[in-house]
Amino acid sequence: MNVFRQLKNFLYFEAHKYWGVEVKFIKKSNATLTIYENGVEQEVIDLHQYNDMQKLHNLFQEKGFYKKTEEVLRKEALEKKQRQRELAAAEKESIEEQQQKDNNKQANDEGDGEHAKAQYQLNPRHDNKQEPKQQDQLESDAADFAHKSEL
Repeated sequence: MNVFRQLKNFLYFEAHKYWGVEVKFIKKSNATLTIYENGVEQEVIDLHQYNDMQKLHNLFQEKGFYKKTEEVLRKEALEKKQRQRELAAAEKESIEEQQQKDNNKQANDEGDGEHAKAQYQLNPRHDNKQEPKQQDQLESDAADFAHKSEL
């Protein structure tokens, strides 16, 4: 059972509704409210003692934070969804480009293999240390084979 359920819910679902509040989740760290003024840390409050939704709202309001209007929250939610769509589209495009590069590389690699195979077939004795037969010798061998097969 999560003892700090209300605190966790507040941080996930309520804190962003206040102007000037940024929530950063840091693993294995205590939940604290750090208040800055002109970029300088002014106060750090341990939030574990405020494990009640209403106490947390009261604390934020006492420290001078104001809630955003529903209209502002809707606009932010729409902007967030739009950014997520754009990121998803960019990621999809990046994946497709990488797949295309991989496919092109694979096709080139396979093509190189066929080219090398074709070269080998043209000169099957290339691993053999014997010199390839000259054209007149090949014709002579072919004639001998044809003569033997007639017999």
